[in-house]
Amino acid sequence: MSACTTNPTDGAPFNGNAATWPQIFQDLAKEEQRAQAERPNRGAGRDEDDIAWIDLRHRKWRALQKHLVDHPFTIDATLPRAEQWRRVLAHCDEIFFEQDITDWLSAQIHIAENLAAGIRDMRPRKNGPCYTVFMEFVRNRKRKYHVTLRWLKEAQAQGAALTWDVPPQMGAKNE
Repeated sequence: MSACTTNPTDGAPFNGNAATWPQIFQDLAKEEQRAQAERPNRGAGRDEDDIAWIDLRHRKWRALQKHLVDHPFTIDATLPRAEQWRRVLAHCDEIFFEQDITDWLSAQIHIAENLAAGIRDMRPRKNGPCYTVFMEFVRNRKRKYHVTLRWLKEAQAQGAALTWDVPPQMGAKNE
């Protein structure tokens, strides 16, 4: 694994090397970086920007899932569960960076460490091979962005105003 560097899309630290990523992830990272630079105030009510951003996120998760299906990995089941999740994180850092994945895997490591120490953890967890559990997470994320994209496109086609603000009648203040 390479030395810790920063994610090319937002400068967050990660352990991989973006130059060694598959080309699709390098291209998506550049596209995401451009989109963030052009639009610092995501969710500001510009429908086209919201759709373009969600479409980019959906394409990224679809590419992640396709790559992981085409290149499955195995983790030694005899290792402690926390170490298994650390190896999944190291594997992911070598091929792409996604903050949601890093956060989720960090939580899985923490949960596994707590369980190994005898500390009951109330957060949901799944048993089974790491690859299977991880792929379920990836599929669910891809599905989330697909549904959101479909919803935004349908709302735009119907001429509905797209807003992320809470209506005043709901009791929350918009700022």
